[in-house]
Amino acid sequence: MQNICVISSSRADYGIMSNLIRKIQKNNFLKLNLIITGSHLSKKYGFTSEEIIKDNIKITDKITLSKTDYSKNISYLIKKFSKVYKKIKPKIIILLGDRYEIFAAALSAYLNKIPIGHLHGGEVTIGSMDDGLRHSITKFSYLHFVATSNAYRRVLQLGENKNNVFNVGSLS
Repeated sequence: MQNICVISSSRADYGIMSNLIRKIQKNNFLKLNLIITGSHLSKKYGFTSEEIIKDNIKITDKITLSKTDYSKNISYLIKKFSKVYKKIKPKIIILLGDRYEIFAAALSAYLNKIPIGHLHGGEVTIGSMDDGLRHSITKFSYLHFVATSNAYRRVLQLGENKNNVFNVGSLS
């Protein structure tokens, strides 16, 4: 049985990944380890972790944010993700997107030499810091599951191995 770790930080990424998460959970050869963080655990955003529980998805661990600014949160999250990764020993980390919580999860996996499968890399968000985080996550990742041919080209332009980039379309 292979440990597959999926990271979710918001209702947005969970909604896109929910079918994939269910398939991993039902597969007899895979063990799902779902780690949630970010707005899933926030009263302000409606404790969306309850939606995951209602979907009968087992949550392996919850990493609550403890600091109020990005740099402190990222440092805190890197430490927390490293501790969880050492405990569950995943074969691969699956994550989506460009949020700073996902960036911290990816950097921690990269530093711990755990392969990353990145969903929706190569996309562009004009006028925000998302692009820098997303492209950094792409560079940390081993497998790339992009949603469009433009995203596919951007990931290749970042220097990624063509054999590890797959245009699978959007999971949603």
